[in-house]
Amino acid sequence: MVNGLLASPVANSGRLQGVGRVTGNVVNNGTVAPGSSIGTLFVGGSFTQNPGGVYEVELSADGRSDLLRVSGPAFLNGGTLQVSVPRALYPDGQQWDLLTADGGLSGSFATVIGPPASQVVAFSQATTGNSAGLRVQRTSYGSFGSTVGDQDTGRGLDGVVPLAAGTGSAMEAFLIGMDFDDTAQQIAEKLAALSPEMVTTFAAAESAAAQGFARHMARRVRQVNEARALGVEPAAESDSQVVTADGRTVAMGSNNRDWVVWGRAQGAAWKASVSLCRNRGRDR
Repeated sequence: MVNGLLASPVANSGRLQGVGRVTGNVVNNGTVAPGSSIGTLFVGGSFTQNPGGVYEVELSADGRSDLLRVSGPAFLNGGTLQVSVPRALYPDGQQWDLLTADGGLSGSFATVIGPPASQVVAFSQATTGNSAGLRVQRTSYGSFGSTVGDQDTGRGLDGVVPLAAGTGSAMEAFLIGMDFDDTAQQIAEKLAALSPEMVTTFAAAESAAAQGFARHMARRVRQVNEARALGVEPAAESDSQVVTADGRTVAMGSNNRDWVVWGRAQGAAWKASVSLCRNRGRDR
């Protein structure tokens, strides 16, 4: 554990961890793990990652991560990048810098292990001339749709991801489940069960409206469940609107039609009905 100053080079075959500073060159044949939780380990010379070595880092959903900061050059001769990734909603292109080298960086890791399995989200290496990191690459939900309408719904959900990420909303939880719990078939079934118009409206409504939609959905689900527990059909709602961050009002229904959104989670364990309708014959 290095939490202070280590004034010597290190030929590591065990575990080098901490938030201190190594003044000499570091050659890794064991495990290098910056931080005690998330933190930075400094190397005052060069860093060499050999094929048998492991570089172990922790990531945070908010973009923070462990970091090895090297003042000299870094040579990645293969080895393993082992990452700890929390369960969260990750927008496409989100990136973490895991190693920086003022003297330049060459090579890459041979293997990346640790990210959870997903049909949608992949974590790939992202290297530049001075840094090595990890980047999120998402597969469009639309690619799982079996009809044009389902594909449109999926592409609409793609637009919701950056709005819902980090909100703690019901929509975020729904999308996280699609990302990390569902098979390709289950994703396809959910797309078939959602209204593309409703998803499109949600995506266009920006973050303030997105959070309002999630609250509305959770409230309406409770109403539906309570009504059905009493053996009655839930009443339809009146016109529903949300206000976006820039003050625009977005109607959640139009043309005097009923809009119905059905969400089904894995194995039908979660089922919600949200009815959004306009009052017919009401003066506008």
